[in-house]
Amino acid sequence: RDGIRVGHAVLAINGAEVNGRFTADGKDVLEFLGNPANYPVSIRFGRHRLSSNEKLMLASMFHSLFAIGSQLSPEVGSSGIEMLETDTFKLHCFQTLTGTIGCELFDQNLKLALEVAEKAGPFGPGS
Repeated sequence: RDGIRVGHAVLAINGAEVNGRFTADGKDVLEFLGNPANYPVSIRFGRHRLSSNEKLMLASMFHSLFAIGSQLSPEVGSSGIEMLETDTFKLHCFQTLTGTIGCELFDQNLKLALEVAEKAGPFGPGS
């Protein structure tokens, strides 16, 4: 009806980017919109871009769903879920012919790196 889709948020007000409840210059969005002196106002709605971490979480969950789907499918030899399509992206699942391959050298180096990190002690803020 009003052109605002489900899942969309305020991205900008009068050209100023919005992050959460605040504009780039620190103004509260609700206070700004509540003040009649600020009108007319131009508001841009849309979906926020996914962060790298969110993309990794989606890919991880999708791979798990792919594996479950291929095992539970009543069709013999099913390849499982091949693609997840939304209004903002398509997530494809491509499997290698050999499957996941472990590498002993990688495992050894990972253990060594963890041992070095443990011996170094805590690091980062507050340590």
